Amino acid sequence: MLAAQFTIRDAKSMFFDRVKIEKGVDRARLKALSRVGAFVQRRAKSSIRKPRQMRLSDMPKEARAKWKQDAKVAREQGRRPPRRGKAPSRPGEPPRDVTGLLRGWILFGYDPQPQSVVIGPAKLNKSSGAPRTLEEGGEVSVARRRRDGRRFVRRTRIQPRPYMGPAFDAERDKSPEMFRGLFQ
Repeated sequence: MLAAQFTIRDAKSMFFDRVKIEKGVDRARLKALSRVGAFVQRRAKSSIRKPRQMRLSDMPKEARAKWKQDAKVAREQGRRPPRRGKAPSRPGEPPRDVTGLLRGWILFGYDPQPQSVVIGPAKLNKSSGAPRTLEEGGEVSVARRRRDGRRFVRRTRIQPRPYMGPAFDAERDKSPEMFRGLFQ
């Protein structure tokens, strides 16, 4: 089961606390679910990479022209050219983790009602649906500042960059092996 935007408090309450959980679940199921959760969590975290520097060919025309001008001025003054921005992942690839928050808050825990494991990113900010938008795609509002300091908001479409679904699918093939022999 993939997480449907659970909060950090929810995640903490669902950690595999043996004393609390063993009352309703046998040890074999607990062990198997814990393994599945850990493997999917590790696969999802390892699929998310650090961002690379943007290539000139990836930059929009105006940004590339500005960077070239700034780099020329810097070289004339004996300085290093300015850094280019961070490159986003391509649609369909796992997202790049600029801040470290996405990779750091992918958690798993036991959900007692359906007796299953919940795996996914914890919700850090109530106003942000970033993890879900990255996974499924969608429209988001992006706030920017103009050079004169005024703020404006623009709606933009984000193409899906799935990371939890592919991690779950890759580990699902291994799951029967983890459950085999545990319920005898």
